[in-house]
Amino acid sequence: MKTDHTIVGEKLLFIVNEHWIKYLPAILLLLASWVLWTICIWIGYVLLYTNSIASHISIFAGHLLLLFFHHAAFYNFLSASTRQTCFTNRRILSLQQQLWVSDDIVDTALWQVKSMEVQLEGVFAQVFNYGSLIFNGGELPTIERIPNPYRIHAKLIPHIQSMQPALQKGKE
Repeated sequence: MKTDHTIVGEKLLFIVNEHWIKYLPAILLLLASWVLWTICIWIGYVLLYTNSIASHISIFAGHLLLLFFHHAAFYNFLSASTRQTCFTNRRILSLQQQLWVSDDIVDTALWQVKSMEVQLEGVFAQVFNYGSLIFNGGELPTIERIPNPYRIHAKLIPHIQSMQPALQKGKE
């Protein structure tokens, strides 16, 4: 983290990338492209002796589908690889970029966080150990697809508690 963007006394605690499951849509697009390409080539081969024009159109359509789906998968893969969350002792910065479309930075101050909930929904989340961190019952931005969310929760709780004004008054 650049020092010109930090608050006085702010220290980087850790950076968390989203879970690798975020690449699953890109992988599915690649698999779909090869399945569609194979089907179009097969149809083109079957039509080769009966209708030459339809055969060529099928083969051309298969190549166009392959090209389109590969580009979509590549774009999805690169967009997914640019998401990460930085945790400091004062705030949470969520960085989400989509190539050539958007560049979003969500800054959440730790003193605003009154509650933090860990949510693992679905079989994949349970098996691959990823989930969401929900702050203040959803009032603050939620961080999704965090690997090992219970570990992140345990690391973050002491820093959140140190930022709470009510807890500070009790210590004095």
